[in-house]
Amino acid sequence: MSSKISPKKSSKGRKASKSRTDPILKSYSFDKKKKVYNCNECSYWTKTIAYVRQHMISHSTLRPFICEYNDCKMSYKRSNELRRHQMIFHLGIKQYVCPHCHKGMTQSKTLREHVLSKHLKSKPFKCDINGCHKAFSYSDSLKKHKLSKKHSISPQNYGIDHNIDKQITTQSKGN
Repeated sequence: MSSKISPKKSSKGRKASKSRTDPILKSYSFDKKKKVYNCNECSYWTKTIAYVRQHMISHSTLRPFICEYNDCKMSYKRSNELRRHQMIFHLGIKQYVCPHCHKGMTQSKTLREHVLSKHLKSKPFKCDINGCHKAFSYSDSLKKHKLSKKHSISPQNYGIDHNIDKQITTQSKGN
């Protein structure tokens, strides 16, 4: 078993047959007037065909990238998701290391939030609902807070389909 995973293809993972195609992957259109590609499943749009094709994977039910470490059989929509799974669960690699305490993390987002909360004591994720202004060290904590009984917002009404992540990113960059 290799301890390094190739950026292109893992020796312990495989892509399922290309014969299985999902019509949703082609469910986008081109607006000649605005010169943009529109997703027919949601409100996403872009000027680049490559980006809309990549986006369409998020709507697909196909999971062609399959892990074969010890008959794991976990499957993913994208090859980078398979590589991350293998690095974390099969190889134990934590590629992001805190410069303060040397704790290992598996994602850059986790390291960033760790440094902000544990070492800089920062709370950049602020609630903006009904003048609440409560602040959090972690984006997930803000997400849970916004969906809590305090604000009585359901995931369906809040638009949990990535809108909250965009708001969190915008808020954290603004501070």
